[in-house]
Amino acid sequence: MAQEPQKRKKPTRTAPKAGRRSRYRGEADDQAASVVARMGGTNAEIAEALNVSERTLDRWLSEQEGLRQAVAAGKADFDTDTVERSLLRRALGYDYDEVTRELGETKEMTPDGPLTTPVMVETKRIRKHEPANVTAAIFWLCNRRPDKWRQRQEHQVTVSLPEITVKKTYEKAEQAAGGKG
Repeated sequence: MAQEPQKRKKPTRTAPKAGRRSRYRGEADDQAASVVARMGGTNAEIAEALNVSERTLDRWLSEQEGLRQAVAAGKADFDTDTVERSLLRRALGYDYDEVTRELGETKEMTPDGPLTTPVMVETKRIRKHEPANVTAAIFWLCNRRPDKWRQRQEHQVTVSLPEITVKKTYEKAEQAAGGKG
């Protein structure tokens, strides 16, 4: 009898095949994300800086504690350093220079002849004052001194209601109906 050819067995896998390796680079991505967040960047801008999608960044933020802390610290620094300072400035008022520029030109002699180059030239500088903003001041005080500047006022009201018994109510209802009692 002729022997049947043996069939080859498929190799068995001991572990499931892993997906694509993550592009997350640890501390390098943490630092880059922190820098963008410190400049006021949104999650979309952080994702763009890391060259990943917003969805990938969201997944990394949920999985990577270091990245989550770096982004949170960067955003907190921006809020504290930039936004709070700007709000206080608006609340108190400030001075600034308004500069007007117009297109001008410079002339330079070259071996080929005169060369004209367009440049922006400052034509006017005026010192201006931005007055204090009452809304910004109220907002600042409500958040910095809530004990004194709370917008929600709490009032305690005590009301005493006369006691009404079920029997008296029943008797009054019968009398009103002209009933028996």
